Amino acid sequence: MKHNPFIAIMSLAFIFSAVPSVMPGATDSAIAEVEVTVSGQLRVRPEMRDNSDFNADKDDKKGFWGSRTRINVGVKVDDNTSAKIVLQDARYWGEKAGNVASGRENEAVDIYEGYFQVNSIGGTPVGIKLGRQALVYGDQRLLGHLGWQDNARTHDALKLMLNLGKVKIDLFTSKEKEDGMRPSDEFNDSDLNGAYAMIGLADGIKLDVYALQWKTSGANDEGARTKGHNIMTMGALARAKMGAIDASAEFVVQSGDWNASQTQAATAMSVTAGLSTKALGGSRIGVEFNTGSGDDNPSDGEHKTFVFPYHTNHAHYGHMDYFSWGNMQDIAVKLKTKAIPGFLIKLDYHMFTLMEANDDWLNVVGTKVFKKAVDGSTATEAGSEVDLTVVKKLTPNWKLVGGYSMFMPGKAAEDRSGGNADTSTWGYLMSIFSF
Repeated sequence: MKHNPFIAIMSLAFIFSAVPSVMPGATDSAIAEVEVTVSGQLRVRPEMRDNSDFNADKDDKKGFWGSRTRINVGVKVDDNTSAKIVLQDARYWGEKAGNVASGRENEAVDIYEGYFQVNSIGGTPVGIKLGRQALVYGDQRLLGHLGWQDNARTHDALKLMLNLGKVKIDLFTSKEKEDGMRPSDEFNDSDLNGAYAMIGLADGIKLDVYALQWKTSGANDEGARTKGHNIMTMGALARAKMGAIDASAEFVVQSGDWNASQTQAATAMSVTAGLSTKALGGSRIGVEFNTGSGDDNPSDGEHKTFVFPYHTNHAHYGHMDYFSWGNMQDIAVKLKTKAIPGFLIKLDYHMFTLMEANDDWLNVVGTKVFKKAVDGSTATEAGSEVDLTVVKKLTPNWKLVGGYSMFMPGKAAEDRSGGNADTSTWGYLMSIFSF
């Protein structure tokens, strides 16, 4: 078992926070007076996807039902001390997760979140949050809960929270995978460490500054430990809202080691702007420019593709999940309106290109290949996508969300799909009941 650079400091904070004398409300009488709240969610979503290989002559239509059930239990000891436990079951219908080999056994009933939180340790501006928790920051382009997926994402993490009024700083360490826990995981180790500062500059203007370390190891064919990723991701996100206008800009750089023979040198950028109006029942029209570097020479000693695996990309680069924030450029126009009474309608249009024709086209996961590079192809026009989403609230607790998307492949998609460039489609209807 290896240690990461935040363990020593955070362990001391944890020990300190566990002493009853510095935790107001930790007495037996206070525990008897805790405030307990219970809530939950029942979500069901059938989906249908067709022609993801861009070849209409091949029948690859896929349809399935997915569901998620959550029970949230919140415990409030006092204004300073709280805890939360979220039970979750995520499954595909027709697969009895946990009873048969479905591939989603680990997504059956489990603890999605389970943590306690102390906002102030001993009256200091330092707080602590310990346990399984979602790490959600900024626009979730790097750290997000991935709520679209039924199983979603959480981290087994220890977090220190420094509250200085308009400046808030989180220091966290998360164990993503632990080697040695079982034979199949031997030498398979992964850690996520971070420092994230949130600064209120003025009314409606915020600045986030962060540094994240993603570190992994693996094993070679002989079973010996190999050097994995050790990547530093550093960036800043500025957001502003002034009246009807909103805007944001995020810039990120990566350095470190991709593997034993390649260093990491990548960048990513996102710029958004929007205008809101009360017309048509309330509307917003926005534009976005997103880009993540690719690798012009994958065989040299420098890995230049932007890669980070803990994001919520589904909300940003097309709902069909054909892109991540690496080796891509996305110019998007997004409309959100309540022009039809009782309905919220969203319509997005994306124009995608690849930054480097020699590099692989990564899917939404960001670490997996959707379309491999093809020798001799210099095309970078990936294609365009249209996403339509309609939201209807049926009761105070129940709403329906429907979506339909089309992806029209470009020359780069055609070259990487054996000369095929037929339109791909995807649709869903989601029921969400919350209580």
